[in-house]
Amino acid sequence: MAHRNYKVRGTPDCPIAVYSTSKLVRLSHWHPEVELLFVTCGTIHCRLGDRDLPLTTGDILIINPNQAHSFLSFSEDHRYINVFFSTEAIAMPESHIFQRLFVAPLSDGRLQLPNLLQPEHPAYDTVSALMKQLPQGSIHRDDTRLNRYTRIVAICAALQPHCTLTQASDHRQYPEERTMRIVMNYIHNLYFRPLTLTEIAQQVHLHPNYLSNIFKAQTGHTITEHIAQTRVDAAKFILRRDALPMARVAELSGFPSERAFYRQFKKIAGMTPKEYQIQQTRVDR
Repeated sequence: MAHRNYKVRGTPDCPIAVYSTSKLVRLSHWHPEVELLFVTCGTIHCRLGDRDLPLTTGDILIINPNQAHSFLSFSEDHRYINVFFSTEAIAMPESHIFQRLFVAPLSDGRLQLPNLLQPEHPAYDTVSALMKQLPQGSIHRDDTRLNRYTRIVAICAALQPHCTLTQASDHRQYPEERTMRIVMNYIHNLYFRPLTLTEIAQQVHLHPNYLSNIFKAQTGHTITEHIAQTRVDAAKFILRRDALPMARVAELSGFPSERAFYRQFKKIAGMTPKEYQIQQTRVDR
């Protein structure tokens, strides 16, 4: 069974993350972001849904939103560039052609990106060059975020002619599962601002009480608990990467006050934000 990965990546105004790393997750999981993995050294064996994909130096793996995947094995010298971006990061006004033909169908699962790019693929040269140019500096610098955004849009434009479009009916077989993913994606993309149950229920056209019941039945926790968990995950990410005042961390994570931030963080993480930050000082960034 694939598990939902709750890690929050990037910043509220630019949910794009870029890493150069060798760490891989063996557990089967999924997340609402698009993930790109460019193997720069060694070999990696990936399982994508029910497909096994062996990757070698130069290959680019593309994982669609909500697509289950895991990494089965890899060589000792493997390394790769890893990119995550939320569809919210590239969203345009509803009437915009890019939104209608790419972002909206990608978000609801009708549009599928190609899973594997190799040197002979028509989009390979463009995508590989853009991935190498993506900056990996501080996520709180304006020039870094803008640089990432422009290159991600260019990558999407290069991939668009090679996507496949499925029928909307294919994605209506499990309405409750689809509802959960829409709700989770909405929270994931907007956790940094105040969220109400009524507002969230409007996204799936359900009564708030009914949504609360099916959310609890499907996930085992309430929507309020899910929002708090998402915000704590966002705070953990910031604490690991930036030396910011705790009040600023609370603000970026979506907590209404520093006091509420401390209370929820300790309840969920079992320690204070400061204790967590000290514990993570030696973590490889």
